[in-house]
Amino acid sequence: MKQEKRKETSIKDDLLFLILKILIFVALLAVTFLFIFGICRISDNMMSPAFKDGDLAVYYRLQQEFQPSDTVVLEKDGEVQVRRIIAAAGDEVNLTEEGLEINGYLQQESGIYT
Repeated sequence: MKQEKRKETSIKDDLLFLILKILIFVALLAVTFLFIFGICRISDNMMSPAFKDGDLAVYYRLQQEFQPSDTVVLEKDGEVQVRRIIAAAGDEVNLTEEGLEINGYLQQESGIYT
């Protein structure tokens, strides 16, 4: 009798321990994707061919410094967008009939949108 009761308690304890592990894992995953990483769905073809409509992007939320050619996720007018940085602070950017100029140099880009 004592062995049967011990087994029942052990199974209950194991089940509770498993549920606790699952809850801790889900909580850590939630914190990770709420504060450290993010996931967004691309909703346009502005970054094609690198990103296309319907693609999923995973991004790092804690990045503070950005360089030209970095890809960033931003929110504009309530819509999450993925864009690329083309110039740094202090750079002179002009959009001319020939194309995009950064610091007086014409950029070789094939899809510049304003």
